[in-house]
Amino acid sequence: VHLSLTSPEPMIVTSADMLAEAFRIVLKNGAEALLDSNNERKLWLRTAWLGQDKLQIFIQDSGTGIRESHLPKIFDMGWSTKEGQGMGFGLFWTKDYVEGMGGGIRVESVWQQGTSFCVELPVISISS
Repeated sequence: VHLSLTSPEPMIVTSADMLAEAFRIVLKNGAEALLDSNNERKLWLRTAWLGQDKLQIFIQDSGTGIRESHLPKIFDMGWSTKEGQGMGFGLFWTKDYVEGMGGGIRVESVWQQGTSFCVELPVISISS
């Protein structure tokens, strides 16, 4: 795991448990992709400021990646590649939650090379 986190730590107005759950879902999917991959197992977590009122959180893995044909579906309710194991609710809920906070989430992936999620969250402005 490689960390590169911004300073100072931002103030995000939301439920800590719900925010943690949103990131747990994305990180769990990444960890599962690493276990299924023959690539060197790496996970990156990086944050960056987007102006003074948004924080970007990048979560990237070197796992199996997502097939290009699957990318448009990953945030759909009930859609999953985990036949019989997944309910297809996690990423749907995460996107709904993040957007409900006034943020956004996007994904880029290359099959058999890895996946990168970018989450943007509104924060309380940084004082100079």
